[in-house]
Amino acid sequence: MKNALTLSLLCAALLMACSPEKETDTTVATNIETTTTTTDNQDMGHGTTVDGGSVTLKSEHGMADQNGSVKTTTQHSLDQKRNSTATDSKMTDDQTQTITVVTSSNPEFSTLNQLIMDAGLTETLDNGEYTVFAPTNEAFAQVPAATLNALKKDKAKLRQVLMYHVVAKKVPASQVMKMTEALSLEAGQKLMIATQGNQLMIGNAKVLKTDVMASNGVVHVIDHVLIPKNLKM
Repeated sequence: MKNALTLSLLCAALLMACSPEKETDTTVATNIETTTTTTDNQDMGHGTTVDGGSVTLKSEHGMADQNGSVKTTTQHSLDQKRNSTATDSKMTDDQTQTITVVTSSNPEFSTLNQLIMDAGLTETLDNGEYTVFAPTNEAFAQVPAATLNALKKDKAKLRQVLMYHVVAKKVPASQVMKMTEALSLEAGQKLMIATQGNQLMIGNAKVLKTDVMASNGVVHVIDHVLIPKNLKM
């Protein structure tokens, strides 16, 4: 009897040892706990996320349990490339569009764009290669109202003032900073160029933004309207 009971208990123990452990559901999150025999901080390889990012799997904080296995926390580190769009609240360039289209795309140049149309210079500035020193609306607001109104009524003088802001060919800031003067398209009138500390100056105007590229040239933004010295109002 005693031998039979001992045999029964032994069989029961063997059956329990051979029975598979009950599977438990796991929840996938940023940190996933797994039971493995890996060692601490072991590199477990790389993978790819659904949206194309790379995944590095590392195990850390290893703790041996009573069965001798190591319980680790696997951290998924997502290394994804994201497209960043650099925006500028003042003005952005577009090398597929002409100078007048680039300037007209920003409301801070509405006065300049209107004067360009009034002077009939849109076609001129869209054909050929130019560098434009473009005054903002704030720059035009500094011009006495009487002077600005007189220019609007005199198309020839308006063209003189506007073309005084234009230089032939594409001249990026890297070249402008090496110059002391530039020949404008207004009857050979020269623009004086200087650098005061880190500030680039065109005449009495500060350059606020440089190298706004267009398909037929470049725009540099300035804070004052330039008036030719020989212009009689």
